[in-house]
Amino acid sequence: MTPPAEQPDQSDSRHIQRLDETRRSVTATREAEQRALTPADTMEALALQVIGGWESVTTDITWIRFHLAGFDADELEEDSKLARIMRVAADEIGVRWPHQPFASAITFANNTRRTLAHLLYIESIVGERPHRTMRIVRPGAPGEPRQRTRGLSWRDETWSMQTRHRADILEQDLIAALAAIRSVRDCLHGLNRIRGILSEEGTREGLADDKIIDPFMWQVNWWLPEWGELWSRPLTVADVFLQPGETNPA
Repeated sequence: MTPPAEQPDQSDSRHIQRLDETRRSVTATREAEQRALTPADTMEALALQVIGGWESVTTDITWIRFHLAGFDADELEEDSKLARIMRVAADEIGVRWPHQPFASAITFANNTRRTLAHLLYIESIVGERPHRTMRIVRPGAPGEPRQRTRGLSWRDETWSMQTRHRADILEQDLIAALAAIRSVRDCLHGLNRIRGILSEEGTREGLADDKIIDPFMWQVNWWLPEWGELWSRPLTVADVFLQPGETNPA
């Protein structure tokens, strides 16, 4: 007599289903993030990518600051000097950091994003891809600091007026800003990865200076001039980590 087939445990089936759903969700999120950093076909979408990409940069930086501050820390203070913040964060983690290239990339991305800030409307888009120009209209006079009045002033006791100006945005600048955002986020993800590893395994003290760094595990997504030709050799702990008392140059 053939024994009855074993019935699968329903709890196991539900667990497998949840794992599959989680895996699909993670994959979808990663794909969406990759699309967000790939230049879009239209300039309108490309502009949104720069705006959203910058928000992702500031979120990544806040994430690192939040975890470095610790569980019982006070609320983080606002600080607009993001390159300096990350150099200090790298010092705290004990990692050699590409401050100058990082500062250049984050400044360029931010300046391009600021051009899009306070956009009232798009007046025109001319040219052929990838060398189009988008003309937008913004409140205030050109180069005027942002004001709460948004370019409004009184003509007399009854009538007011708003000053507006046009600004031209080059498609190549948006593409370059998106590339800068990708580079900045790669560095931030790598630094946060190292911070996470050290928080799980303890301090850098237990790592021998000549230990080879696994690039996949540690995600050192930058290269310093003192390391030689770009990606020319494996990196060691001594390459990547600061010595006691050492800080990254400003």
